[in-house]
Amino acid sequence: MQRYARAVKPLDWVLELFIAMESIPMLERVSEDLGIRMCIAHCGAPKLPTLERRSSLFDPYDLAGFDSLIRMLQNGKTWVKLSAAYRFDEDPKMRGIEAVATELLKKGGYRIVFASDWPHTRFEGLDVQPFVERCLEWTEAAGLTERVFSSNARDLWDVT
Repeated sequence: MQRYARAVKPLDWVLELFIAMESIPMLERVSEDLGIRMCIAHCGAPKLPTLERRSSLFDPYDLAGFDSLIRMLQNGKTWVKLSAAYRFDEDPKMRGIEAVATELLKKGGYRIVFASDWPHTRFEGLDVQPFVERCLEWTEAAGLTERVFSSNARDLWDVT
């Protein structure tokens, strides 16, 4: 990580990471010292309980690494992409990712960016519209639609 951080820091680039949520505590331990902006893909790629083992009151804090992701999100140098629920939520209604997404929006809505995950490698032909519609529902309920779909990305990538 330090080698990557040294490479991107002089360029003021963002280090984008696709990392499993259970590994995020290791990243949290070094993130402050890196001194760079990071963006974690796919809501932190949580390992959600199977539909059979999931209660309707699913608590994302029960996921290994979720509390670390929230702390990193709140530290001011980390963003999270709201993307690719189909990669880790087997529920077509996306109830598992809903619990994760709504808590991410609640705790760090100014650091969440929408991403389509196009071209959906290994999921060719995927209809992303249901996911986009759910993201719109979640962000509208939180009053963060413009932020998540536009302003936060400008802030992250320092685009004027």
